[in-house]
Amino acid sequence: MSSDDPRTYASRPLEEQASDQGRPLIYELFVLGELMVQPMSGSFLHETARRMLGPFRPLSWGIISPLLHHLEQQGLVTSVIERRQAGLSPAGRGQPPRSYAITPAGRERFLSLLLTPSAYSRDTPEEFVIKLIKFQFLTPAQRVRVLQWYRSYQDILRNSYQEARDYVRHNPEITEGERTWIMRSIEYRRHRAQAERSWLDQQIAVSMQEEENETMRSRRRTQTVPTQAYGEQTDKEGGLTS
Repeated sequence: MSSDDPRTYASRPLEEQASDQGRPLIYELFVLGELMVQPMSGSFLHETARRMLGPFRPLSWGIISPLLHHLEQQGLVTSVIERRQAGLSPAGRGQPPRSYAITPAGRERFLSLLLTPSAYSRDTPEEFVIKLIKFQFLTPAQRVRVLQWYRSYQDILRNSYQEARDYVRHNPEITEGERTWIMRSIEYRRHRAQAERSWLDQQIAVSMQEEENETMRSRRRTQTVPTQAYGEQTDKEGGLTS
């Protein structure tokens, strides 16, 4: 398999691929996820990122443009020049706008990013939000895997806050005035993590119930076919004897 083959790129460890480009994988996950829905222009991706990721997590054109170029080089997306409507003047100087679409290799790459439990970091909350937005492409069992991955992250935070609380409470070098507000800041973060974990527990229960329902429907479909065939055979035999 050639090094230029997109399958070669998709098969390499995710951390190794990220280090090649010096960019968080969440940007690639976001772009491929949006293209899973429909083809988009770079400007529309930029606007969508601003609305979904919030004003303090901007996905600038300086990030999107080289990322799209890289994904196209790897065969994960394709692009075509957008046609302008007759009578409209060019939007500005530079290259004409292009529309990007995901390829089969890009779909595989997206699902790999979506289901791979990446190492926890400060980007983990945003990564989870991007994965959550694309739960439509996952089975209930796969959703549970992603939800449990993020719940483990929240558990690590809760344990860390508990250790910090014990340390601050028993450290004689911390003044009482300072201790009060440090403890309140820890409690604030601990309660926030607990609230997120409670929500995750609810979603896991919902997804597990959906998985159970799908299993039961699948079993009923499997059992219905031979039952109908047996019923038809019985009716035919009954008709012959009468």
